[in-house]
Amino acid sequence: MTKTAARIITLDPDVEALVSHYKKLVIGGKEVITPYYMNEKGRRGRRVSVGKGMPQALERETVRLAKKHNFDLDAATSEEIREFMVKHRLGVDCSALVTWAMRTMVRKRTGRSLWKYIWLPGSRARSFAVRHLRPVENISARVLTHEKNARKINDLREVAPGDVVRSLNGKHVLLVSEVGFDEAGNPLYLKYVNSTEYGGIKYGIREGVIFIKDPASHILQQEWLDSENGVNWIYKAANDYPEDTCIVRLKFLEITGQRSR
Repeated sequence: MTKTAARIITLDPDVEALVSHYKKLVIGGKEVITPYYMNEKGRRGRRVSVGKGMPQALERETVRLAKKHNFDLDAATSEEIREFMVKHRLGVDCSALVTWAMRTMVRKRTGRSLWKYIWLPGSRARSFAVRHLRPVENISARVLTHEKNARKINDLREVAPGDVVRSLNGKHVLLVSEVGFDEAGNPLYLKYVNSTEYGGIKYGIREGVIFIKDPASHILQQEWLDSENGVNWIYKAANDYPEDTCIVRLKFLEITGQRSR
């Protein structure tokens, strides 16, 4: 980034606190980055065991399983605890991270649940049951960014924290966490957070930056920085589906009062 931002907008503090908790689980007296886990098709279970748990639930479940399997959390390093979590399929997927962030935002604004506002696929009876029984378990990246739940942001000058980058043909989402603007109101960069894996490595919660070279150009024409061994895996994968990769704004945020710039 060659310019200093004159104005910076960030996520709501409560949403930032949620994301920070995922980045720094406290287990065995250490800070542990939440690993990635996406549920296997057909596998059912409690929210925390299918990649949809909140940070506190992940902490509690790790402690419970450590006791069950005689794993000494106090003696283990942060990385060893992460490996234990991965082994026992504990973590969070990309859509759950974004969904809990949205739920936090909507509840703070309205006192109501996100499930009241979001469209869910299926018949009216099925949607009603899912909404009351297993809502987050049925909200995928594709559901979040479906045209009934979201609208495209075609001009990067409109991007705001809380917007979502849809990528990998609707299989992955990134949450915009910060936007920096110059004195003229043009975006200089946006930061994002997501939960991801690549090449079988359960990276989990990761952050990146997209430097805006031309706000009138497509998001993939900007400069993405989230490198691992010199390769930006998310950007590389997103380029496999250039027509589908886009930034969207979730409609229920506008209904409940999207924070203005």
